[in-house]
Amino acid sequence: MSKSKSSFNVAKLAKEMGNDAFSDGDYAVARLLYSQAMEIDPSQYLYPLNSSIANLKLERWRDAESDATKALKLAPNDSEACFRRGLARTELQQWSQARKDIQTFLDRGGCSIKGRAVLDAITRFEANPTSTTFSDRTKGRSEIFETIALDDNSSIAIRSSKIGGKGVFATREFKAGDVILREKPVLTVKAKHFDEAHVHVETALRNMSPEDLAGFLSLHNEHTRSCCADSLPRRASGIYKSNALMLNPDVAGVGLRASRFNHSCAPNACHALNPITNKLEMRALDPIREGEEIFITYNSSEITPQTPREKRQAELRKRYHFTCACSMCKQTSATWVLVDRIVRTLWTKPQQKAT
Repeated sequence: MSKSKSSFNVAKLAKEMGNDAFSDGDYAVARLLYSQAMEIDPSQYLYPLNSSIANLKLERWRDAESDATKALKLAPNDSEACFRRGLARTELQQWSQARKDIQTFLDRGGCSIKGRAVLDAITRFEANPTSTTFSDRTKGRSEIFETIALDDNSSIAIRSSKIGGKGVFATREFKAGDVILREKPVLTVKAKHFDEAHVHVETALRNMSPEDLAGFLSLHNEHTRSCCADSLPRRASGIYKSNALMLNPDVAGVGLRASRFNHSCAPNACHALNPITNKLEMRALDPIREGEEIFITYNSSEITPQTPREKRQAELRKRYHFTCACSMCKQTSATWVLVDRIVRTLWTKPQQKAT
């Protein structure tokens, strides 16, 4: 299967599930899925066309206008794109441009009843602008996803992190051993198949709900410029490799909420797969104060805080493509340098066989 075809398959799946969400009246999720389809395959005009109607339903007039314009650049003769842009421009009080779009829609054989109705409305609104309601909800895609991801768990929230980007913070105190989060992973792959994740990802995507797929495709992809970018399906495989956590020695998986936690080599929380409920659980390792960021470790169980810094960071760079700058890795005091040197010596020293 070619690279372009694999991209098309994932984009088409996102669009189809967006259509399902739209039919169910879940326009925010539909918009997320259409946006992801556009990013994966920007050559297909149906994706921005569908996104424009979702934005109209959400009263996001500027986004609706922008999406309809994108559709027209890809399909200049599409009458429906003209109509949707005309509706958006009507709400934006861009009367002359709106009238031109609707007239083009009619000239290209669009429904005369709805076209004339909009033209009449434009004339009325232009004469009395206060008669139309104007609003532009500019909530970003990531903000919508964060609401979807965390609205059922008021104990944690996504905020800006001191280490950069976003992180997960406690909105109440946790005692050591307290459960912070329980969720069913949206995707699991046996650890031994991690490097061939694309073989298993496509089937899992087709079994996801529209909301889960929107959440999954919204996760960070660190592999866009690596060899993984050519995997099949390339985007989903890259997202999986960027966000999968070791749930037990045999299985790695992605949780939509769990993927929002940042890494630390000295974490204050741990994660594991509960074999009874088959859910990913996160528990506090230490007392966590309200407002404190919650960290987990991305490293395998073979890597511990006692592992030399170079080895800890090497594994993270290999699997997740970043250099750790947690509080433990940033230590530069003479004491820490000495401790790390001792640990490195002990790590590399051959163990004596028992006599």
